[in-house]
Parts: sequence; C-alpha cells; structure tokens
Amino acid sequence: MPQQLGQSQSPHQSTMQIESVPPQIGCLTKMWTLILNLGRTLESLMRLLWLGGLKPSDWL
Repeated sequence: MPQQLGQSQSPHQSTMQIESVPPQIGCLTKMWTLILNLGRTLESLMRLLWLGGLKPSDWL
C-alpha cells in the first residue's frame, strides 16, 4: 500500500495537476513573465544609454 501512495504522488502527477490550472491563471502568469522580461530589457537599455553618457534627466 505505501508504495502505491508514493506512486500517486510522482513528479509526473504533479505536472499534470499544474497543467489542469484554469486557463485564466495560465494567461496571467504568461502576461506576468512577459511584463517582467520587458522590465528587464528596459532596465538594461537604460543602463546602456546611461553608460553611453545619456542621463534620464536629459530626456525630460
């Protein structure tokens, strides 16, 4: 019996449970990762411009 309990909680089972999350939540997580990636790219762009001699105060 204990062996079968362990099998039911295998990694494959947990991935199946994650996949059965409602689509709205999946969309939200995708959007969130997109926003985070955008923020990172913007941050790196700002750093590059700042290193190039442009200060954010010059843009205003």
